[in-house]
This record gives sequence, structure tokens and C-alpha cells, in this order.
Amino acid sequence: MRRIAAGLLLIVAGAALWLSRRETASVDSRPDRVESADGSGSTRGESWQAVRLEYWDGREGTLADFRGKPLVVNFFASWCVPCLTELPDFEKVHGETEGRVTFIGVNHEDAREDGRRVVRQTGVTFTTLRDPSGLLLREVGGLAMPSTAFVSADGELLDVHSGALTAADLRSRIEELFG
Repeated sequence: MRRIAAGLLLIVAGAALWLSRRETASVDSRPDRVESADGSGSTRGESWQAVRLEYWDGREGTLADFRGKPLVVNFFASWCVPCLTELPDFEKVHGETEGRVTFIGVNHEDAREDGRRVVRQTGVTFTTLRDPSGLLLREVGGLAMPSTAFVSADGELLDVHSGALTAADLRSRIEELFG
């Protein structure tokens, strides 16, 4: 029993240390405001659009580059089992809504090859980008993995869902938010 308690104590202490060393963003009491680790605040409606993301070939871009159609932005990672489970559903709904809604996958805090492997294994064909720092998820207010952000054609962050979505859930959210 003592070994179990000591082991749990070590795990909690290690997690606390790991979290204290990471660059984090904290959300204040106003849901439209984000305070970055450097103490600067910005309006969520603007700050997340400027987060630099990487294409697999090394080019950079932002989600603002995709304005003009509604966006479904799915955050995934190789270590996230629910992410791997939901990606084929996202691919299916992407195929059903192609031309009307743009799907973007954002690989969250993975090594380049780990993220590429997820894309290959799940058969995703929509655009995928990398966010090795994890800043974008924090800027949009995602709380867990997977998370999905829904963005209007003019760039307004409409909703962020933390947790897995089925194809039926995703269709329903798209219909509710984008018509």
C-alpha cells in the first residue's frame, strides 16, 4: 500500500513540475479574452488567427489563410486514442460537405513524423498542419484532446467542442452553426 501511495505521489509531483515548466495560456473570467504566458492579453477573436502553423513541407501559415468558407478545425495527436477514433468520421463528413465547409486538421504537439503517421493511418485527405507548441488549442480555449473549433466564413470563432465527436454529432454541429 505504501508503494502505491509513494508511486502516486511521484506521478502527481512529476505532473505538477511538467505543467509548471510548460508555456501556458490562461483564460480569465471573460471567455472572449486570452492572457498569454508573457502576460499580454488579446481578444480571442483575433489572437488565435495569428498563431503560426507549419505545413508538413515546412511552409508556414495561419488559419486566417482559410477565410471565405466555414471552417471545422480538428485538433489531434498521436497519443490521443479518441483523436484516432474520430478522424475517420471527420474524413467522412469532410467528403459529404466538400465545397461548402473547409476541414483543417491541426496536429497538436507531436513530432513531425508522429503526426504524419496519424494522417496516413487514418486516411485523412483534408488539409493538415502542425502546431508543435500547442499554442493554437490554448488560444481558442480548447480544454482537452480531441477538440474541434468551428469558425464562420468571416473568421469568427463560433464554438469549441472538447471531446470526441461522431459523424452524426459533427453533421449536427455543422448544420446548427453553418446552416
